Amino acid sequence: MKFFERKSKFYKELKARLKDNHFQLGREIEPDVYEVINGAMSFNFDVKAAKREYEQTKSTVLMDKLIKNLELDFAAKYKLAVFHNAQRFLRAMIMREEDVNESYIYNDFVDNLKQVIAFTTDDKKAYPLNAAYLKKWGVPKDVVFSVADKNMCDLFRKSELRVSTIAGEIKVVEFEGLYEELSASLMLCSDFKNAVSQKLGSRFLVVAPSAETLLAVEDVTNDVIEIFGPLVVEEYKKAKTKLSTNVYLFSQTGISVAGRFQCD
Repeated sequence: MKFFERKSKFYKELKARLKDNHFQLGREIEPDVYEVINGAMSFNFDVKAAKREYEQTKSTVLMDKLIKNLELDFAAKYKLAVFHNAQRFLRAMIMREEDVNESYIYNDFVDNLKQVIAFTTDDKKAYPLNAAYLKKWGVPKDVVFSVADKNMCDLFRKSELRVSTIAGEIKVVEFEGLYEELSASLMLCSDFKNAVSQKLGSRFLVVAPSAETLLAVEDVTNDVIEIFGPLVVEEYKKAKTKLSTNVYLFSQTGISVAGRFQCD
């Protein structure tokens, strides 16, 4: 009987997670080293250390980390090897300055928010790329950002802009799409301001307390926008990936901080 059949709990979980992420667990190359398959590509995956730690902790966080490392390894070996192949996986991701590593490929966005080059295989989870890829590809930074912007605008066009009113008179726009970690990053798309302006006017406000949450509001006075404060702060506090409790003003002259909700 094979070891993986005797120790089924770890491997059942591993196989399920791999399947959820479009990988298949293949044959055992040697004890605790398995062939992992994605389409026509395959590579060896060593799970010795992960198996030992999992049996001690039964941690789902460990399994999440294992799959993330697998995706990073696979992407580095195949999908990101050359720029031509990498382009369709590139996205721009919004992050707080304190969460950005100096090794990332990034530009300033507004206030303490940065736009970071990331790759994704499903437009739900995204991983920042190391600046070493610029040298590896031999491509200028602005070209990489241009490709990422095109891809983000493709995502933005696929999302539904749902207009509604709050408190009977305040017009808001919600963005319907299954993008998870990239939801708030939709505002990085160069088409974002023009598209939302058609719904809310040339000046509008945006709140993004987490990477998963984005809301645009028509330009209103400070006392009116205050009604959103408790919801924004609550979302920020409970968020796995925090962004900001600031209110951002989008206008014809650019993007600025219109105010901020205090987070105790």
